[in-house]
Amino acid sequence: MTLNEVFLGILTLAVVVLVIFLVGFIRRASETMKRLDTLLSTSSEAIQSAMTDVRQNMESLKHVTDNMTTVTEDFKVMSGSIREIGESVKQVGTSVQKVSALVEDVTASASTTACGVVAGVKAGFGALLKGLLK
Repeated sequence: MTLNEVFLGILTLAVVVLVIFLVGFIRRASETMKRLDTLLSTSSEAIQSAMTDVRQNMESLKHVTDNMTTVTEDFKVMSGSIREIGESVKQVGTSVQKVSALVEDVTASASTTACGVVAGVKAGFGALLKGLLK
């Protein structure tokens, strides 16, 4: 056995060890790629499901905000109506005060007139009786 044959044997042995190592490495890399593919497809399904839920939530949120807008607009209309009712009540109160003052004036005037009529009737009857008795 010559030195070249020994080196050739060592080189052959190194190549065989390298091939065995590379076969194991490629097998493990292949298994890892299969796991990665499974993980990616599972993640893709989960993301699609989550996106569907997000779309539904966004639609529900839009529905709620639309309802809030409607309620706010209705509240504005109602508060305007309440304001108009308040102004009408204020006007009615003012009118009632004016009518009350007018009734007081008429009552005072009627009372004064009635007192004057009573005094006139007494004076008239008094004068008539004096004239008849003389």
